[in-house]
Amino acid sequence: MPNSRLWPIVLLVLFFCLLVIGIALLFKTAWITVLLTALVLLVSALIIISSIRASRDITILSKISVPKKPDDNILACKLLTEIDLAPGDKKSLAMKASEVLREKFQLERFAVFFKENDKYVLRVYSGLNKGDLAIPAANKFSPSLVENIQTGALSNNESDYQLAFKRTGFNFESSTVAFAYSWGKTRSVYLVGDDPKGRFSEVAKDLEFNRIFWPGLENDLKLNQKLYERGQENRELTQLLEQAKRDVSELNNELKNRLLDLKAFVKISNDLYSLFDETELFSRLKKTVCEKLGAVSAQILVPSGDGHFIPAGEAEQSETILSLDSDSELAELLSQSARPVLLPLAGTGYKHDEPFLRAALGANFQIASSIKADGKPACILLVSQKMDKTQYTSLELDFLYIISNIASLALDNIHQYSTIEKLSYTDSMTQIYNYRYFYKRLSEEVLRAKRYDRELALVILDIDNFKSFNDNYGHQAGDLVLRQLSDLITKTIRSIDVVSRYGGEEFCIIMPDTGIGDCETFIERLRCQIADFKFESELFPQGGKISVSVGGAVYPHYASMPDRLIYCADMALLKAKSLGRNRAVMYEPEAPVDSKSMEGGFNESHQESIL
Repeated sequence: MPNSRLWPIVLLVLFFCLLVIGIALLFKTAWITVLLTALVLLVSALIIISSIRASRDITILSKISVPKKPDDNILACKLLTEIDLAPGDKKSLAMKASEVLREKFQLERFAVFFKENDKYVLRVYSGLNKGDLAIPAANKFSPSLVENIQTGALSNNESDYQLAFKRTGFNFESSTVAFAYSWGKTRSVYLVGDDPKGRFSEVAKDLEFNRIFWPGLENDLKLNQKLYERGQENRELTQLLEQAKRDVSELNNELKNRLLDLKAFVKISNDLYSLFDETELFSRLKKTVCEKLGAVSAQILVPSGDGHFIPAGEAEQSETILSLDSDSELAELLSQSARPVLLPLAGTGYKHDEPFLRAALGANFQIASSIKADGKPACILLVSQKMDKTQYTSLELDFLYIISNIASLALDNIHQYSTIEKLSYTDSMTQIYNYRYFYKRLSEEVLRAKRYDRELALVILDIDNFKSFNDNYGHQAGDLVLRQLSDLITKTIRSIDVVSRYGGEEFCIIMPDTGIGDCETFIERLRCQIADFKFESELFPQGGKISVSVGGAVYPHYASMPDRLIYCADMALLKAKSLGRNRAVMYEPEAPVDSKSMEGGFNESHQESIL
């Protein structure tokens, strides 16, 4: 029986049937009447059947499309990701954070303070005048905030609102709330805002959300500040480069009759300063010097780590002919001299024989110039004799002097870039990769595995009962365990694997070209090594041990996308915990709860361990 949505279609079909019959009777042709009536009835039946099926599909979809409440753990990570990846290169991270908080929680006016050095500092705000905001005092929080600050406390007490403002009598709304959450001994967040929809108040009650989001936001803001400071330093370096360009311009009058003109210098400086790889810089520098000076060859000497400068690319050789002692007279001369040194002339002034000079002059090198980074000699440029066997002129030495300065600025830039890149992708405490780099690398590895039809394993592990450990021995002891555990995992994995810190006490390992069997073997071996490892510190009992729960999943067997692969590995980890912890479990989509898993047996001798 068709529903009410189909009655118009049925009536329309009956109308056309009557119309066809009427036309046929008008022309008195019975066989045409029968034929047209049958055709119309057939088409009508098909339309009605299709409509019934469409109506049924819509009903089914409406039943299964009821949105589920997102897990606050995932919500926190999602919000942090949206803040980090929000569009707008000219916007600061604080502005991006304010937009995300305002949009997701519909906060109309709010200010977020983070505690630094025993005082709260304003980091994110929206809808308020910065001049009206004060420096909140934690010791003036109401008891309702102080008692529940470890899990996230909400207050509707006006005294808690007023702490964020300089003047009294500020116009507060009925929906205004104060929120405070503390993690660690000195780190906490304090928020005051209008929450008319109550969305923020609902989420802020969840400990898992607070544990991930607020420390993550504070860490991102601090890292962004460091990147800004590095950017300031880079701008200063750019000013130095501009000064170098002006020096080149002043020398143009002296070099106008030669091929080494101003355009050549600008091009060389732009080419060198645009590089972000040290090896490529050295290669381009040698090529440029040989082309412009007509030299037969050029060589770069770099520190070997044992007090010598040796040719780049020969760091693994125990002995090399061109080895300059960094404490020698020539090295001291190159360090103090701003200009290139003629080796034949320098050799005549030494009272004793210099082994490096003999080797350099024997290889037909004529000039040595120091290239500095951070004000110290970073490498030495050696230039051989000219192809036409003539002597180098003062103009050519001036050219080499300028190129050496430009190379010094370029090398400084490379070091700064490397430092910034490392800060953005490294966890400051454990010195392994952070979640941002993990997700970026996982996406790349999934694409690579898909392109070359290979397997990819993802392992997530979590320290068992780590909160109890921190409560018993303090967060400094916990941080020490995290650092030692990071070192242990790094030594256990392969060189192609990538380990990163996923959360507070969670770690992730990306394992390219690893199938289900190999992943299963690895996670059990890793679990056993951690369980047997003795963590050493004065903060907790000697020879203390911990255990971990490990979950593993493999692409493409369980997932075809990065987020799904993370979910599968996380589900395996949760299963390992539910089975009693100290387990290593592979993801099984439809396995029963009591399915077989790899586990480490309980050792009664470990009852006195730190967990």
